[in-house]
Amino acid sequence: MGKITDILKMIKFSHTIFALPFAGVSFVMNQSAVPSAGKVILMILALVFARSGAMAFNRLVDLRFDKENPRTKNRELVTGTINKKETIIFITVNTLGFIGVSYFINSLCFVLSPVLLILLYSYSFWKRFSVLCHLYLGLVIGLAPVGVDLALNESVSVSSLMLLLSVGLWVFGFDILYSLLDMDHDRKMGLHSIPARYGVSTALVISKIAYVFMIGIMAFLGWIQDFGLIYYGGLLLLGGLLGLQHIWVRPNDLTRVNQAFFQLNSFVSVIYLVAVLAEIYIA
Repeated sequence: MGKITDILKMIKFSHTIFALPFAGVSFVMNQSAVPSAGKVILMILALVFARSGAMAFNRLVDLRFDKENPRTKNRELVTGTINKKETIIFITVNTLGFIGVSYFINSLCFVLSPVLLILLYSYSFWKRFSVLCHLYLGLVIGLAPVGVDLALNESVSVSSLMLLLSVGLWVFGFDILYSLLDMDHDRKMGLHSIPARYGVSTALVISKIAYVFMIGIMAFLGWIQDFGLIYYGGLLLLGGLLGLQHIWVRPNDLTRVNQAFFQLNSFVSVIYLVAVLAEIYIA
């Protein structure tokens, strides 16, 4: 159990909560008929396998950078709690697991599964050459609602595409905040990030703009879905949480970045899911 716990810490398994509720939103918006319990389980497994494999791959290819970063020097792969061989085995199991589960979902998901894995795994290299790494991360995480749509209907709806953009902008905004902690390290190692390139103040402005567009897209999606006050009340609360991040994190005070990233963002996707569920099943 100790080794399993270490692996779950390495891939930050608890952060699955960031994408899973948006997958749930796509599920309730796009289902034309209630799927079987077996298919639902397969969809959850696919999400877990894809994310776990990508996170472990990121830890492996970023190992030399993590060793030099004070923030990441205690990660399990850096300290040797988990070794490279174990990490490669874990990546292989999750990669094969995702492809295998996709086969049993439907033929389209199976055919596209290697493409998705390439997109997910390639994120690990973007910081080496582009400040768009934050946006790329957001968009690949935003593929979760699209994947749910493909699993349910073998097609992609407007709503799942708008969820992709919403998630992409959300992750783009909060990943910029999180990258503030690595700004000096990124500059030293020649890595690319918006804070390292443009500084703290400009990075915060870009993050705010991303959040504004995120809320705008969600509001438009609510209009398309003919949602009412419950949904927009949830958006108001969600927007308040995003705004609070920028009250906590200021150009002259980065001491609460971790709180803004972990505590506040863990509620954002859950609040959105609850608002959508309440609008569909209660209003």
